[in-house]
Amino acid sequence: MNGLNQLLGLFPRRLSARLPLIAILSFLAGALAAWFLLIAYQNRQTDLQIAEMTGGILARVVEQNWQVEKNMPVAIRQGLPYEVQHLEAFPANPDVHVIPLILSLDDLRVRAAVQFKSAPPRPGLLRANPDNSNVDANMRLSSLSHGIARQDMEANLLIFLSDDSVLLIEAPQIWHDRLSEAKSMLLALIGIIGMLAAIFPLSLSLTIPFKKLAQKRENPRASLGSFASEEAIAIQDHINSLQRQFDREQESQIQSLASISHDLRTPVTRLRLRAEIMKEKEMQEKFLSDLEEISCLVEGALDLLSVRKLPEDHFKFSLDSLIQSLCDDYCDIGKDVRFALPEQIEIGGVASVFGGTAPVLVSAETHGMMIGQPKKLRRALVNLIDNSLKYGRYADISLGYDGSDHLIIRITDGGPGIPAEKMDQVMLPFVRGHWSKLQRGSGLGLSIANEIIKHHKGELSLKNGSDGLLVEVHLPREQSN
Repeated sequence: MNGLNQLLGLFPRRLSARLPLIAILSFLAGALAAWFLLIAYQNRQTDLQIAEMTGGILARVVEQNWQVEKNMPVAIRQGLPYEVQHLEAFPANPDVHVIPLILSLDDLRVRAAVQFKSAPPRPGLLRANPDNSNVDANMRLSSLSHGIARQDMEANLLIFLSDDSVLLIEAPQIWHDRLSEAKSMLLALIGIIGMLAAIFPLSLSLTIPFKKLAQKRENPRASLGSFASEEAIAIQDHINSLQRQFDREQESQIQSLASISHDLRTPVTRLRLRAEIMKEKEMQEKFLSDLEEISCLVEGALDLLSVRKLPEDHFKFSLDSLIQSLCDDYCDIGKDVRFALPEQIEIGGVASVFGGTAPVLVSAETHGMMIGQPKKLRRALVNLIDNSLKYGRYADISLGYDGSDHLIIRITDGGPGIPAEKMDQVMLPFVRGHWSKLQRGSGLGLSIANEIIKHHKGELSLKNGSDGLLVEVHLPREQSN
């Protein structure tokens, strides 16, 4: 890792220098691969041309040595690019691969064989046109030599004489081990991949800092790393400056709203006391109704501020126990709130030594454990249940598990639901649904619940179903402080 860090430390810091460097290195990788393929192709084509053009030489070598006597001393005779040895017997070797042939040389039919170190990839190319009488010996031997060369491996041609001796013909210049076209392309591809792997850290140094900048909202303390470009660092500094400015303005707005909301409590209380002594009942009821609505807005604003400002530690707790205690409190005051939690939850299968898979059952207590802020979560659930009871007929709650690391709370209310055009707006502060004329409220209940759930890195979603409005809360089990 230290070596990689030192290597990356040699790269320029500016994007204007890194981008051309990546382009040049990529071009060099492609150029080297193309050069390697071209050289390998040219060498192979040269060998194949020599093999095809020297068929006449090979035919003369075979014809001249056909009548060599058996008792003639072993010697090497050359007919470029071929070398000939006269052997007394067939050189048996179990480690080589032999393909027998019949060569037709004008009026002469000769038993022959081609010897390879292993099985050739294209044995069908080793035929020397024995069935075509219109092809002369030179063409037949040219085709054979060309076919041997195309195997791309070391080979020898054996000619069996009438006295059981053998002519061993070698052509080390053209019948030798070489890279085939497929192997050449594979090596070139490996070279390109290797070069790209070397360029990859530099490419990451370009992309990772900007990816972290995109995730800045979820993780404000994320570092861009020591190899971030100067441009990425400048953007980060600007974003941090804007974030600090935004935080200051938001803090100022929160303080102003808190002061206004707090200051409104006193005049609202005085107006309520004065309304109590009003003699005209109808006017008194209207006056108290307006004061109640103002009071709801003030208390809702203070609640929203308290959620954002109130500190609370994260610790492990049982979510199902929290929901159960909350439901018990509602039932004690006669509210129709039900909580359905299965005694055991099947979360998957485990392979058995006897074959198959066995389901794993987890108890409810283990199933609902998570790390978070239980007081704030209780506040969010209270708001959701209150909405269900206020605008629906009941609150039916269930706790589920998505099979990974999230718990899912579902609440149905048996009510009319929310119009589709209002679905995206109801979680905004001070926005109320179509039932606002029927029920009092500040329009902050869903906003507060959504704020708390987002703080837990969860998600709150609403959708209409057959049982009224369906509220789903996805909460991760693990929370960071």
